[in-house]
Amino acid sequence: IIKKHQLVSFFVIAYAISWVLWLPMLFLNEQAVVAKTMLLLAGGFGPMLAGLIVSRVAFGKQGILDYKTRVFMWRVGLKNYLGALLIPILIYVLAYGVYLILGGSPMDFSKTPSILVYPLSLVFVCLLGGGLEEPGWRGFALPRLQNIFNPILSSVVLGVVWVFWHLPLFLSQGTSQSGLHFGWYLLNGIGLSIIFTLLHNKSGGSALIAIILH
Repeated sequence: IIKKHQLVSFFVIAYAISWVLWLPMLFLNEQAVVAKTMLLLAGGFGPMLAGLIVSRVAFGKQGILDYKTRVFMWRVGLKNYLGALLIPILIYVLAYGVYLILGGSPMDFSKTPSILVYPLSLVFVCLLGGGLEEPGWRGFALPRLQNIFNPILSSVVLGVVWVFWHLPLFLSQGTSQSGLHFGWYLLNGIGLSIIFTLLHNKSGGSALIAIILH
């Protein structure tokens, strides 16, 4: 079944691994910070593990080798690395500009953390805080979706699946999603998914670039 229905199997396994780890967070109180953090981080590996499982079942050792090749594809040109690093900054600058145009109050940048926090946060997200979802989403699922649909439609489908995968985190206190409006998060996820696809395709299919962008 997995070999015949690789894409559906990937989505089911990714959801199963992550939700099994995340759903218990709904029943933990605010004092269980360590337990909730461990479950949160562990659940984030669901898509990557799902990609490994389906690759192994469908293609054996060669499937694992091809999967690793996408993850460690680093010779993709300086422009792609700059894109992965600068696109998030550009998005925030544009968002802040729109916020001001719509009548928002200027932010107090004197309270902004040191710029040294940025590279530290980047390393953390790449290794633990969400970046390692990308071998699954962009390294495994996106190429297969683009074999069926055009890049934009593939991005929309993957964006919707990606956002709904986060659903237990909206119901759990203390997560970054818990205070957000799901509808806006969905639109944001679809938009970001399109940007991920554009950079993914430009880099020749490197999951590493997607990890950095995440």
